This record gives sequence, C-alpha cells and structure tokens, in this order.
Amino acid sequence: MKKKLIKGFLASIFLSLIVLFSDITAAMTIDLTAGAIGTTYNGQSFNETRAIDVTVLTSDLVVTSMTLNNFNIGTTSGVVGARIYNSDGSLIIAADLSVSLGSHQSVTIPISTILKKGTTYRMGFFISAPPNGGSGDFLAPAVFPYADSTNLLQVSGAFSGGADSFPTNVNIFVPFMSIEAQPMPHAVTLQTTEHQITFSTTTFDTTPSIGRDSIGPYVVYTSRTVLPTGYGPG
Repeated sequence: MKKKLIKGFLASIFLSLIVLFSDITAAMTIDLTAGAIGTTYNGQSFNETRAIDVTVLTSDLVVTSMTLNNFNIGTTSGVVGARIYNSDGSLIIAADLSVSLGSHQSVTIPISTILKKGTTYRMGFFISAPPNGGSGDFLAPAVFPYADSTNLLQVSGAFSGGADSFPTNVNIFVPFMSIEAQPMPHAVTLQTTEHQITFSTTTFDTTPSIGRDSIGPYVVYTSRTVLPTGYGPG
C-alpha cells in the first residue's frame, strides 16, 4: 500500500513538472532576412545607422539580444551599436560593443526590452569606424512588407541615417540581422486565496514544493507563512 502511495505521489510530481515546463517558451533566434526573397549586395557602406521597420504580429516579445552579421571593419577598431526606436523617433534602448579589424564579422549585443503586439518599431545598428572603415553585406528584398520565417515579425521598410540617431532616409537595404526573443509569458491573476510575496516580506521560503488545487497538483516555487502548520502556497 505504501509503495502504491509513493508511486502515486511521484507520478503527481512528474505530471506537475510536465505541465509546468510545457508552458515555458524557449527563446528563439528571429532572422529578419530569412523570410525575404531578394538580392544580396556585398561590401556596401556602413558608416551610419541602418535600420528596418518591424511590426510585432502575434504576441508581445521579450528581446534579450540583437545580432549583426556580415559586416567589416577596415580600421584598427570600431564600435557597433544596437538601437530600437519607437515609430515616432524616440529611442527605446541602445547598447554598444567594441569590435576589431576584420571581415565578415558577427556581433551579438545584449539588449533587453519588450516589443508589444501590433506595434511598429524601427530597429537596427550604428557602426562607428572613423574615418570610413565600416562596410557590410545587405539584402535588397524584392518586396516590402514580408514576414520573417517564424511569422512573429513583419518587416515593412528599410532606412538609413548618417548619424547615430533615428534614421529617416528611405533605403532598399536590410542588414543581415537577427534578434533573440521569446513570447511574453501570460500574466498570472492572483486568486482570493493566493498572495504575492515580495522581498519586503519578512518570512518566506523559496524551496520548491508540491501543491494541489481543484484542478490538480502543481509546483510551488515561493511559499508564505501559514500558521500554525508552516508554509503554504504563495
């Protein structure tokens, strides 16, 4: 009898973990040229800002990095900057990394923001390699707009600008770029019997445990004090 109870309990834990992890969406690389048909132009000038307009199609996206591929630095060193702007020209987020002399380079720049479903953003890169040491390969799509291969983003145009600022000159060239992102997790609404615990709480326990409600078993990652028995689901 005890063996059956133990097996049943372990099965409940296993089921809980399956349910928990099946709802977690892994980050993915979204290649912003993969969904387009067009012509590649090699060795074009890249001593300015090159960017594209993207619209989020299906759900909010959590962006963790931007990658620029196939660029060249013809001087001793340079700086590559990742930029995301609102469509009105206001800067949302920017990050820079130093790069060295070299051809056909790739650089991934950590950057963290949320792109909202149905919203259009202008995102791209700025290269500084004075006096004119930056260049790169670009795709000239046969048509705008097009969806990337994951159908999460739609690319509707390309733009350039001579300074590190919001680019407004209409262009035909799309940089070979990608972003690392994942769909925004669904918001959780606390029920009347649930309590959110923050770091201001004086006593709590973060050891994973197993809970159960009317639906079935679940994993509890944060617990609150429930007197006199100890800790309960947070």
